[in-house]
Amino acid sequence: MTSQSNSEQPVSQDRLIAELGERLEFDRSLADFTTFGTGGPARLFLEVQSIEGMCRVVAAANRLNLSYLVIGGGSNLLVADSGYDGLVIRTGIGGLELRNETEIVCGAGEALMSLVEFATDNSLSGLEFAAGIWGSVGGAVFGNAGAYGGDISQVLLEATLVDSEGRLKTVDTE
Repeated sequence: MTSQSNSEQPVSQDRLIAELGERLEFDRSLADFTTFGTGGPARLFLEVQSIEGMCRVVAAANRLNLSYLVIGGGSNLLVADSGYDGLVIRTGIGGLELRNETEIVCGAGEALMSLVEFATDNSLSGLEFAAGIWGSVGGAVFGNAGAYGGDISQVLLEATLVDSEGRLKTVDTE
């Protein structure tokens, strides 16, 4: 989960939709996106399905001076009953792909357990520690999820991310 805070000025609903797209939702309950099923509404809510879409939405949020919060699977997220008075961007970026015989390319919105199962199905080891850990791959990378002496940093080669300005970057584990 990543949060960016900007000084907010009132923006018309028409401009919000023009900049962020028709799929923008208003006053969306965040309880639907947390493991505990609690939390008030997000003033603005948008689920993003691609990394290009994430770049576009983050850049638009900056242009509109909107505070925003990026969430994944919501397994490590508590939201106040008052909700979030900004834009919540939920990453729905999925996909699992075998790159050569030893590397997996995986979307941030993919369930961590799906990644573990994909690795197992392709006879790859190293993710055994993650079996049973709830949440998304993006959240696991952000928080360096781990158990039983293993963690994500031990198996991650690089991450492609969207910075706070909406630019795409690829970084290694360092």
